[in-house]
Amino acid sequence: MESGYCLVSQQIRDLVESGVIRVSGNVEKRIQPASFDPVLGEECFILDTEGGLFRPRVDKTVYGSLLEMPKQRRQRVDISSGFEVKRGFTYLLPLEERVSLGEFTHITSSPKSSRGREFPDTRLVADYHQCFDQINRFPDSLQLWLLLQPKAFNAIIAPGMSFNQLRFFNGNARLSSLEVGSEWDKQPMLFRRSSGELVPMNLPLVAENFQLGLDLTGEDTYGIVALRARENPVPIDLRKKIAKSEDYFEPLMARDKTLVIEPGRHYLMTSHGVLRIPPHLSAHLGDHSSLGIRGTLHRAGFIDPGFEGDIVYEITSEEPTSVNLHDGMPIASLDFFRNSGVPDKLYGKKAGSHYFGQIGPRVSKTFSTFNYPYAAKHYPKLDKMVLVQDRNVLLAHRKSDRGFEFMSPEDSAALFKDLQDGFFHSRYDCEKDELVLQPAHYVVICGPNETVFEYRRASDIKHYRDRRLFGKRSVGIGGHIIKRDGPNYIENSLNREIEEEVRFDGSRREPKFVGTLFSRRRGVDRVHFGLVYSLASDGNVVPNEKSIPFGKMRPIDGIRRSLGKNEDYETWSRLLIPHLKDIYRNAF
Repeated sequence: MESGYCLVSQQIRDLVESGVIRVSGNVEKRIQPASFDPVLGEECFILDTEGGLFRPRVDKTVYGSLLEMPKQRRQRVDISSGFEVKRGFTYLLPLEERVSLGEFTHITSSPKSSRGREFPDTRLVADYHQCFDQINRFPDSLQLWLLLQPKAFNAIIAPGMSFNQLRFFNGNARLSSLEVGSEWDKQPMLFRRSSGELVPMNLPLVAENFQLGLDLTGEDTYGIVALRARENPVPIDLRKKIAKSEDYFEPLMARDKTLVIEPGRHYLMTSHGVLRIPPHLSAHLGDHSSLGIRGTLHRAGFIDPGFEGDIVYEITSEEPTSVNLHDGMPIASLDFFRNSGVPDKLYGKKAGSHYFGQIGPRVSKTFSTFNYPYAAKHYPKLDKMVLVQDRNVLLAHRKSDRGFEFMSPEDSAALFKDLQDGFFHSRYDCEKDELVLQPAHYVVICGPNETVFEYRRASDIKHYRDRRLFGKRSVGIGGHIIKRDGPNYIENSLNREIEEEVRFDGSRREPKFVGTLFSRRRGVDRVHFGLVYSLASDGNVVPNEKSIPFGKMRPIDGIRRSLGKNEDYETWSRLLIPHLKDIYRNAF
């Protein structure tokens, strides 16, 4: 008996050119190694599902079935300017494409990887078909539709977006367990990482299934084993890039390689092993399984020829209670399919494939890359409690909403009283919170002959705590006010920062408070409040820690000329440099 096969990119391109897939415009970017991406049209129907889930009839077009619904249960909207789809609602959207089966026996559909990682339920609907996600041979051209039900996030959609992929088959292309074993003997498909190398694992075959396990070690993601979707009312605008991943996902760490998940919550997790798909094969990860838990395990099942990386599971448990997951447990099954040949588009680095080589529970490309070391509090210099205060309280001590301001001794006393009334927060929690400000000492060291200390910050997170200021020039030393410097934490932290960061070859005076700094220019500026000091020294000053790889005393006039050449000074230094001579006079 002749074996079936899955069509690859060059044959899918032929289907477009021959009219089997009817679509307008440039569609090359929608042709994938072994699938095709249909796109949304300009209208949408909001369905009332109290009478049951929409399902077309075998003797009707989808539109005909839609018209038979009472008008009150279907509301048509135009999405050409963008439209918000919400959790708890069901939407039916016509796709731009029509297809004819021709000589091919069937078409299957699966959500795209990017959309699946945002947890919508998406199902393909076609004319004269009662089933979802599959089209059988039919003599006429068929209109395609998408049934959409957001589960985790509200989202703004628009025409031209792609939510699913189509695969075209002729005959039974699925490999049997014996055929999978034979392919494995030629080229293993599952590996473990070891000292930077990929080492083949044992063939994970049980009965007819190629089984994949669950990784709960977090070895490659700083101990984070899962990302749980937050219940965030702010919709994801899919027309734009990029939403902040931390606003929509909460990192989870396992305890003794065990993780508890809750029913109805949505999780991104990852496979135990790196999967590599040979060019002549395609794969499909089952969306449901009872191997480990009952529930949705994957909302984007197609895996292209040429793929290499961890597999990301989109898990929603349907168990009635919480479930304990264990490292290495079997959780999903994978089917392999024979391709008609090697595609002229392979998934990989050359094609710019977004998820090639992915490690850990990677978010969709709608979001910024999730910062695993930051979320895991991997940087010791960030893992500290710092003084913060209500931004409105601190900004009330200023006349201007930005820049440097001198402050009288009387006004300074009121400011420092409010600083003493502040509270402590982890830097990990307040670095992106603009409702509170982190007071930070900023000391200008003044030497003989109108010179001040200038330095360049380190460009290594191990040595300097803020990636946003890597390599910047500065004329002020200092830092945050931390809890362990108490009980006189403001004064003690000032002296500690001076002693840690620089070394004086001569004598120095006590620092004098001269004013405040505030800027709205960048994110790092908007969460800090500068306490500016002048400090007089009669000798040379040199750096004393790795966060300051280079520094020396420079004439103020030279620094001002450098600023005029737009050299790379941090924001606070840019604001201070025009006032350096006045600050210098204050020091002596």
